[in-house]
This record gives sequence, C-alpha cells and structure tokens, in this order.
Amino acid sequence: MNSGKNLFGLLILCLAAFFNSCSNDGDPVSARLNILLVDEPADYQEVNVEILGVSINYGSEDEKNGWEELETSTGIYNLLDLTAGNEVLLVSNDVPAGEISQIRLLLGENNSVLVDEEEYDLKTPSGQESGVKLNLKESFTEGIDYTIILDFDAARSVIDNPVKYILKPVIRANLEALNGAIEGVIDPNDVEAVVYAIQEQDTIATTYPDETGKFLLRGIPEGSYTLSIDLADDVGFEDYVENNISVTTGNITDLESIKLEVK
Repeated sequence: MNSGKNLFGLLILCLAAFFNSCSNDGDPVSARLNILLVDEPADYQEVNVEILGVSINYGSEDEKNGWEELETSTGIYNLLDLTAGNEVLLVSNDVPAGEISQIRLLLGENNSVLVDEEEYDLKTPSGQESGVKLNLKESFTEGIDYTIILDFDAARSVIDNPVKYILKPVIRANLEALNGAIEGVIDPNDVEAVVYAIQEQDTIATTYPDETGKFLLRGIPEGSYTLSIDLADDVGFEDYVENNISVTTGNITDLESIKLEVK
C-alpha cells in the first residue's frame, strides 16, 4: 500500500470520521467468540442431540443472574458426524470483554440414538431442564478472537439400561485464543486518519481512531507487522509508518502514544 492519496482514499477518510462520530461513543469493549461443537467416536450408528441455545455467565458459579444468551445455530445434530476434524459452529458473536465463570448448553427433547438400524429416544434427567452447565473460568480481552470448543463425549453420555437409553451429557469445554491485536493513541487526536496493519504486501487489518485518538486493530494473526497511518492531505501532519511490530496470540501489542510530525 502506498501513501499517495486519491479520491477513493479521501472518501474512506470522510466515511470513517462519520461512522466514528456516530458509533464509537459509549460502545462497550468487546471480544469475538466462536463456539464449536465436536465429538469423540462412539459405538452407535447415530447420536442425535437437539441444541436450543448457548449462554455464558459473567457472574459467580452459584449466581442465577449474570447469564448472557448468545445467538445460536439451533438444530438437531448427529454427534457422530462431528469427528475426524468435522465440527459445527454453534455461536459466532461479539461478547463483552471480562471474566466468565460458566458456559451453559440448553438441550431440547428431540434426542435419539440409532442402534442396529433402530431408533430410540434419549431421555434427559429432569435436572437438566435449566441446561448443562460447564465451569469455565476464563477472561475475554477486548479485540481478541476466541474459540470455545465443546467436546461432547457421546460414548460416555449415552447410558444404556434395560428399560431405555438416557442422555447424561459429558462435555469438556476449552477456550483458545486465535490471534492478537495492536492498539495505540494518535497525537494529536483530532486528525482524520486510517490505520493499517500490513504484513509484507498484504493489508491484514484496517481501522480508524475514535475521538480520543485511540485505535484498535483486532483479529491479527501472530507475526511481524508494519503499522501505517494515512492522513488526509490537509491535516498538516506527515503520514506515520512503524515497522517490525510483533503480535502474539492472545495479547494486545500496545504502541502507546504515537506523536505525528508536522509537515
């Protein structure tokens, strides 16, 4: 990317300033969360589970409040399809940054198991009506993308007794950070600017500063980057470039205050 300006670039600057003034005031800081459902092999033809919803708890483990419902891809899933690298994306949401204590998986009643070409209902204990709660003490950092992997162990979750099949879910939940971020504050803070994270010749992320000059380039894979700040022609300051910025997974690289030079 070169620093030459054209009409398209100036249009981007104006739009950035417009949306910045309209949308940044008071927005909560957030992280990006994906939740994947996977399974381990089991000695059945099918194990079908109905997923009605997923939520996370920002309170304590014994707290009834503090639950945040997440937009969920609901449906009936055959767990045995979710092996050998296959998975289902249940959730892809922006969530508030902060500490969580639990994740809850709400199951429906349309659960079944297929054995020797015969389908049987999978009954769930009445105590699970409020959902399957899993302890997961983790923190979400603003600007970082995360994935929670729900590993549903079908072999241990299906109980076969002489009368009926019972579903008592055994699930492991693990949180993985997927990338990092770059943040900083432009000084002076009242210039029209577009901020880029560049790796070799590719622009990996783009953003613009808020009214305080702060910017956050989020969702950046681990590696070394060049930061480029492009300014409108009439602002009276030079474009800014900084090389060899290191980004590590799960962390924010803070460039602190970036002093622009007068033309």
